[in-house]
Amino acid sequence: AITLAPLSSGAVKKVSAGEEVIFDEQSIGHIQPVLAIHESWTRGLLVVDDMALSDFIAEVGRYRHGYINLDPNIASLRVVGTYPAQDVNLVFDMLENAFPIQIKRVLPWWASIYAA
Repeated sequence: AITLAPLSSGAVKKVSAGEEVIFDEQSIGHIQPVLAIHESWTRGLLVVDDMALSDFIAEVGRYRHGYINLDPNIASLRVVGTYPAQDVNLVFDMLENAFPIQIKRVLPWWASIYAA
């Protein structure tokens, strides 16, 4: 647990593991349980709900060395699902099965995603 005490008020709150809170110098917000979607990365999963493909690919890029080129014509496709963060090739396969896209792995460190 961690104790929070804003500088400009006398309020003190204790935040434990599995809880989250928003705070600043003046106040501490309501303490609540961490949503599973926010801690999924600790289990090696990317959980997304209605995320633009461009944002999802940017997130996937954090788990892969190299460059991912995304065709801007498909950047707004909406992604939903649970994906394994440590296996980007499997993520690519899952995306190809779910969307009308093709992912060409030009080199081990370069992938291009475009409409099928």
